Amino acid sequence: MSNSNFQLSEVFDVKGKVALVTGGGSGIGLMATQALATNGAKVYIVGRTEEKLKTVQQTYGKDISGEIIPIVGDVTKKSEIEKL
Repeated sequence: MSNSNFQLSEVFDVKGKVALVTGGGSGIGLMATQALATNGAKVYIVGRTEEKLKTVQQTYGKDISGEIIPIVGDVTKKSEIEKL
């Protein structure tokens, strides 16, 4: 493996990747969502509040190379995790 494989553009290239971010409606989860989607990832955000998730999608999902897709769910409940 050569040093060129460790260039930032290679190491952190998320274009075309798929991510699942829990708590994507606020805080660190929101920042992760923005970073991934802005750089070309398809990001599924999971949270308990549909309105908050849709607001994130509408606010930060415009004019980016990736995509933000909200999923309502409570990851503290095993039955809801199984639905994901």
